[in-house]
Amino acid sequence: ANALTSAVTSNGTVAVGSSALTALTGGTGNVAIGQNSQQLVTVGNFNTSVGFATVDASSVDTSHTVAVGANALGGALTVAADGAVAVGSSALVALTSGASNTAVGRAAGSAITTGSSNTLIGYSTASAATASSNTIIGASAGSATAGSNNTALGANTLNSPAAAVTDIVAIGANALTSAVTSNGTVAVGSSALTALTSGASNVAIGQNGQLTITTGSNNTTLGANVMDGAAATCSNNVGIGANTLTSALTAAADGTTAVGANALTALTTGAGNTAVGSSALSALTTGGSNIAVGQNGQLGITTGSNNTTLGANVMDGAAVTCSNNVGVGSNTLTAALTAAADGAVAVGSYALTALTSGATNTAVGRNAGAAITTGSSNTLVGHTTASAATASNNTIVGATSGSTALGSNNTTLGANTLNSPAAAVTNCVAVGNNALTAATTQSGITAVGADALASLTTGATATAVGFQALT
Repeated sequence: ANALTSAVTSNGTVAVGSSALTALTGGTGNVAIGQNSQQLVTVGNFNTSVGFATVDASSVDTSHTVAVGANALGGALTVAADGAVAVGSSALVALTSGASNTAVGRAAGSAITTGSSNTLIGYSTASAATASSNTIIGASAGSATAGSNNTALGANTLNSPAAAVTDIVAIGANALTSAVTSNGTVAVGSSALTALTSGASNVAIGQNGQLTITTGSNNTTLGANVMDGAAATCSNNVGIGANTLTSALTAAADGTTAVGANALTALTTGAGNTAVGSSALSALTTGGSNIAVGQNGQLGITTGSNNTTLGANVMDGAAVTCSNNVGVGSNTLTAALTAAADGAVAVGSYALTALTSGATNTAVGRNAGAAITTGSSNTLVGHTTASAATASNNTIVGATSGSTALGSNNTTLGANTLNSPAAAVTNCVAVGNNALTAATTQSGITAVGADALASLTTGATATAVGFQALT
């Protein structure tokens, strides 16, 4: 009844339903199916509406709209809204002049009036009346208080902002579901940043990322469960890798960097720590100012502090309290290091690899001091510079100098010096390439010069100075 009752001149018009297109006069290519559908349109063109009271309040020449579902596009549309697409009961029901809007889902975009360029897909996907350029996909995603330039994908994402937030990215069911006020937040992953309110400049990518953060700021996480147990105010942290920083992290540890699966997974209050590598510093709780770069670096340290390691497995067997050590090179300081050895410096693959309790040792070079366990106060520089397990107070500089049979209180400078003693000699000085290279058993010898005393094996205390002296 009353469909197309005006002096219509339009070709290709279809009107099905009581009062459908009842006011149309000159519009072209309109299709209206449903009671009161496009009932006030007079000269609009190429509108398609299906459902009760679709496009029923617009009396201007609205064109190129699509409305499917009861009350879809039911507002006082103006020509500025041309091209709107609303699919679902009450979708874009309040739209007036907002341009380039697309809403699919029951009540999708139902609050938008003048906002433009919104794309909304899902049941009750929402955007504020004037908000623009939002892309919101997922049941109950978005909010009538949301601002502009937001992207939300997933059920219930960004559904409770307390202000007109902008430039938000929320992807994953229940991401950013609290009363957030922070612009520019990025949450990608189911329940990522789900509790955030006012914390600024947070980026969480991964399921449950920063799960409990509310007011903390400047956190960046990548990986499942990263910072999922952190205190609400934690800030300035970086966690990359599944299960990094997963313990009850507190604000005392702010500024932590953890990169690698399970890195710093137990940290609570330790400050100033940096861990890069799978399981690096994974047991650390309260220790501070540690730097571990490399897989399993400082693996067992819990309360130790001021350790710096670079390389796979460095200090991976150290006691929980070890502190003030430096290990650079794969497999350095890998034995059951104790706090008695605190202050050790090992640079080079396998340097001081057997050290346990020897104090104040420094070894630089591949395999330098590799045999030392309880010996102390040794300074070794050079490839495979060596000292016996218990030897102490040796200063050995030069490639392949020293020996695992060496005693204590020896000083060498030069390649291959004192490298074959037949006993634990002590108090020797050898300076110059190949000085004292034979299987000597004599202590207290001084050889200065290349090849000096190079053939000495036994004999009285000797002093030789000069090239090939007493060879």
